[in-house]
Amino acid sequence: MIRKLAQLVVAVVSVLFWQVAVANSGIIPFTENDAKFAKSLVDNEVKLFFSGKRKSSDYGYIHITAKDLYRRYSENEVKANNDLKYKKVIVFGIIKSINNYSSDGEVFIALSAGGFLDTVHATLSNDFQDYALTLRKGQKITLACEVAGTAVGEPFLKRCISENKAKEQVTKSIISQINRVVSGDKNESNKVGVNIVVLTKLVDLSTNNFFICKKIDISCLNKSKSSEWKKYVEKNRNQIEWYKEMLE
Repeated sequence: MIRKLAQLVVAVVSVLFWQVAVANSGIIPFTENDAKFAKSLVDNEVKLFFSGKRKSSDYGYIHITAKDLYRRYSENEVKANNDLKYKKVIVFGIIKSINNYSSDGEVFIALSAGGFLDTVHATLSNDFQDYALTLRKGQKITLACEVAGTAVGEPFLKRCISENKAKEQVTKSIISQINRVVSGDKNESNKVGVNIVVLTKLVDLSTNNFFICKKIDISCLNKSKSSEWKKYVEKNRNQIEWYKEMLE
């Protein structure tokens, strides 16, 4: 009885010491396994984002199809400019043509907007002129661009980059947020990072640093109904509650 009581006291003191240490330093302990799991969450987040299933404003982009962009400008150019001009967009479309129109060799991509003559025009960023060599007419494409308004009455996009480059940029943005959160910066601008760090730590504590997981990735969440998961949740309840409070 005395031994069990002593063990309980040690456990409580350890948790309190951990809470005080984290609260004072602001730094969140993040293991190598945490980093692996967090990376799988980042990859999933990026996948959902570019499929339009995740809130795009978190990354400063608006999801839109070439057809919808054309429709909004044809219905009311003033309103479309007010809503979209100078905004960053992830635009989905089908290539009508790929051309050099200007003397400086700038590449213009025409995207089909539904009707035979309906077109959205896009220019590639200077660093992506060679990207045009990989494209073909009729190809489905996703570009990350800035809305520039209209040219000859049709929507015009500038500084476009490839989907892969945009994914790379968004991935780096999320990882940067995670690093800031782990270092103690939990303000509103890092909310995606906070969510990923908290979920990572909750899974870490619920699986004994991912010990019960077959793989250290998002599939580990499938263990959430197992008896082992429940055992570690009960064991680490105080720490788990502390991390949950970060989401409030």
